[in-house]
Amino acid sequence: MRIALVGLSDVGISMGLALKNARLESTEVVGFDLDGPSSSAAKRLGAVDKVERSLQTAVLGSQIVIVSVPTRQMSEALTAIGRASDVDTVITDTNPVKAPVLRWAEELLPSHVHFVGGHPITVEGEPARGEPSAAMFAGGSYAIVPAKTAAEDAIRAVIGIAEVVGAKPYFVDAVEHDSYELAGGFLPILASAAVVDALTDHPAWQDIGRFTGDGFRQMVAMAETDAQAVAEA
Repeated sequence: MRIALVGLSDVGISMGLALKNARLESTEVVGFDLDGPSSSAAKRLGAVDKVERSLQTAVLGSQIVIVSVPTRQMSEALTAIGRASDVDTVITDTNPVKAPVLRWAEELLPSHVHFVGGHPITVEGEPARGEPSAAMFAGGSYAIVPAKTAAEDAIRAVIGIAEVVGAKPYFVDAVEHDSYELAGGFLPILASAAVVDALTDHPAWQDIGRFTGDGFRQMVAMAETDAQAVAEA
């Protein structure tokens, strides 16, 4: 078994760490990322057995391809992955937006591959951004959104990935998923940013600031570190 990780973000590296931590028998995990430091970090942390120099060599010969790139890069990545994939390759992703990704998969991927959308949802107490961890997905839900043409074996393969990384598979419609993610994932981030902006711009901020504690600092951290994630999604 060969699993390719395309995109070595914190989530991609954490996925690799979780897969390697499971000690899957006769399984090779390879990675690819255009960003050199991310590739080096994945190899240094032991998230992959090796880093390939091109997306094509990473995908070719892989039975499962896990795509972990920003939404704005998904269509391009799927196009390239489809061209390099063998027959019956299972392609999945970790993107927090599902409806556009499912549409691109339907339009861009060849008929001889199987796409099963995925979204591992980290739980409270997850590692801070910039700190990949094998435990990032443990105990959380793992949204699974199969394409209409995905074979049962492909769906079972992604269920297996979810379970191996310690998450709980959860089947959901793509549009429903995105509405739930907006409500439970993005709105708290946007609300935090709005509160921080409103308070720091207030004429009495110098005095208000004396009354802020850990709660406000956590809100600032969420607004600062996750605003880019919202923009990318």
